[in-house]
Amino acid sequence: MNIIFLHRVWPVYGGGETVTICLANEMVKRGFKVHIAYFKDSDSSKEIPFIDARIKAHRIGNIKFNELSGDFFINKTDAKVASEGLISLIKQYDINIVHNQWWPVEFLQGVHQQTNAKIVKTLHMDVDIKKAFDFSGAKGKIIKLFYPLYRMAEKRKNIWRCNKYYKYSDCFNFLAPCFLRSYASLSGKREDDTKLNFVYNPLVFNQAISQEERKKKENIVLVVGRLSERHKKITRILESWKVVEQDSRFATWKLQIVGDGESRGMYEDIIKRNHLKRVEMLGFRQPLPYYKKAKIFLMTSAYEGFGMSLIESQQNGVSLIVMDSFESLHEVVTNGENGIIVKDGDVAEFTENLKKLMLNDNLRNRLADKGLETCQRFTVSNLVDKWETIYNGLMKQ
Repeated sequence: MNIIFLHRVWPVYGGGETVTICLANEMVKRGFKVHIAYFKDSDSSKEIPFIDARIKAHRIGNIKFNELSGDFFINKTDAKVASEGLISLIKQYDINIVHNQWWPVEFLQGVHQQTNAKIVKTLHMDVDIKKAFDFSGAKGKIIKLFYPLYRMAEKRKNIWRCNKYYKYSDCFNFLAPCFLRSYASLSGKREDDTKLNFVYNPLVFNQAISQEERKKKENIVLVVGRLSERHKKITRILESWKVVEQDSRFATWKLQIVGDGESRGMYEDIIKRNHLKRVEMLGFRQPLPYYKKAKIFLMTSAYEGFGMSLIESQQNGVSLIVMDSFESLHEVVTNGENGIIVKDGDVAEFTENLKKLMLNDNLRNRLADKGLETCQRFTVSNLVDKWETIYNGLMKQ
């Protein structure tokens, strides 16, 4: 079977690229021929994870976009260059499956008409992403007044975007069953529509943390992710940490933030302005060594698709505190059992739970133990089994 994954930046950018590397490494072990089509090389200073040499990457040049912006800039020239480059690769390597991770549908024009390849689209976010607003102050009151109209237009746009993917794909895949149900409900499709499916994201590390490694954990609270305030809302974590630093009981604890992005300068200004002494901004790093040392992991995102860093944390014995801002969270975390879920946007409750977890070794270890157990259903072997079934079914159509 010959597969090509579609990305904007390769090989390092965010969770989507990490997932593709993990899946592709497993697929070539099974005899698949795996290719990557992309537009821009990632920052050469970033540490690159292991990529099997049998995976072939192909850069399609002259596509204009800014990977740090929320929008993927599209024009007719880009669409023509991208689609022609993709169709050429499909024909050259006899591609059976085009697995679209991040390209807009405009860039796949002509694939069905000019080749026999089947198109799979994986949606890496919630179906109906809700932009977060600050409703405080005079400006907030005005925003709140018009928010229902904005929300109606936003929902309509999100459904329209997903319907385009549905129309131009042979399989429209979601990261969790809750997203599939949400799309079916919003679009009027049936949940058992044969075009619709879901496959979780996989664990990316080869093995779980050992008991000996767990004994070496330090008083570290960890954040891992792209530094984009619009998406990750790390200002909430810094607000919480300011309270923690003022409490002498936590003098031996520190906060580590692993990642880079357009909001890094803003976060560094907040840290400096609030005289936070125990926050380390580490930039982009391979996160495994940091998971192994940390005791607590925090997530306050405005939205997520699957939250890869949650299962990465669980696999490494890190206890979780997460704001309840995305549906698939509940596929991974059961509140009080393998993590703590806090009401979205409630920084005070978040801070109290963080302090409780820092003080209570028994609770922290109990949550981590259960997380190590529950994350095993996301092994890459299990999930590539499901992908193989989906691909084979498409090829028989």
